[in-house]
Amino acid sequence: MPFLPHDVVETVIDILTQDDYPNFSSTKSCSLVCRDFLPICRKHIFASVGIINLRRSVNPTPPYVYIHRTSSSGFKILLATSPVIAGYIRDLKCCITAEDSEDGDLIAALKKITNLRSLTIFDVIGPSFRNWNTSQFRHAVVRLFRLHTFTDLSLHSGVEDFVIADLPPNLKNFKFDALFVLPYSAPHPPSSPIKIHTMTIGWGCESSIEQLCRARFEDGGPFIDFTNLNSLEITLFGSDDFKALQQLLQHCTGLVYLSIRSYEVWVPLAGLHKALFPSMHTFKHIQIETILERDDTDPYCGIADELESMSNKNVIEFIDIYIAISTDAERITGDEWGRLDTILTQSSWPHLQGVSLTIIIISHVRREDTFKEELTKMARIQFSGLSSRESVSFEFNVDEH
Repeated sequence: MPFLPHDVVETVIDILTQDDYPNFSSTKSCSLVCRDFLPICRKHIFASVGIINLRRSVNPTPPYVYIHRTSSSGFKILLATSPVIAGYIRDLKCCITAEDSEDGDLIAALKKITNLRSLTIFDVIGPSFRNWNTSQFRHAVVRLFRLHTFTDLSLHSGVEDFVIADLPPNLKNFKFDALFVLPYSAPHPPSSPIKIHTMTIGWGCESSIEQLCRARFEDGGPFIDFTNLNSLEITLFGSDDFKALQQLLQHCTGLVYLSIRSYEVWVPLAGLHKALFPSMHTFKHIQIETILERDDTDPYCGIADELESMSNKNVIEFIDIYIAISTDAERITGDEWGRLDTILTQSSWPHLQGVSLTIIIISHVRREDTFKEELTKMARIQFSGLSSRESVSFEFNVDEH
């Protein structure tokens, strides 16, 4: 009987799983065909594993194999009965409680993982573990951080004493919120700075940003090299957050994409162009989401001023602006909106390819309001320059929430 070599079979299954993503229903069936298929299929089925708590509100999404539990028992049983699976896990999401953080069996299970690429630690409802510095869980996780395969870390757990020196030496993509970082102190620092490529920063992190920027080796060199940072997303909840962002941007010399979100409260962005100056030769895409205060007469909340200050010295290609306006706010439907058109149709934007402006009306009571219609009509008059430029794609939308 003719047969296919094992490496050919593996290649065929690898290709088939691309169409079977993200549920892997066919791959799971294939794993039952014969013993030789099992490890090949497991490589895909268990590449992403999520451990969640049934008492917590989590929405399981493919391709993660979610292990539902009231404790970490499911994960421990899985690796205890089939330890070979630990070698297939590349992405791990877990909800860690204070009890879990001191669970010796869970820690032993984590130590079996050898090829992890990314780890997400999150806490959805209720108390989580807080004492990172004294937790047994820390030692198991730091071992994962030191794997040569590890590059992505997401911390969404409210850790109050994270140790900067624990950061993975090969960290490339870093997401965090509600993270409180201890001042840097490392008896055995890595031999070279950590070179982060992308960062996503959520709420409550202004002091952590400052600590990450200040961290230095004994010779004065930076512990984190931000010159490789090309993508930064941040949510601002106050002026202190913006000051921390400005400090971070001063260390970036190769930023390409910046997203600033401040929907919860208006945060003035005065001085943003100065903070971006070190990256002006690489900076191509800016996205800003903000909210218009009730008594503000500038519909762009200062964004237009910052863009004007960037003219003549930029390589910006795309500008996306989202402005939330309450129906209780000052109604601005006149020439004030045309300022963006005036600024961006000048010759000082030679690389500009696309501009999008989305106005989001937050309706509280007056559902019959005509504000949306007024703003939609305004676009034809106030953005005639951008709308008529063949070299620039302009999108204008008015949504109502």
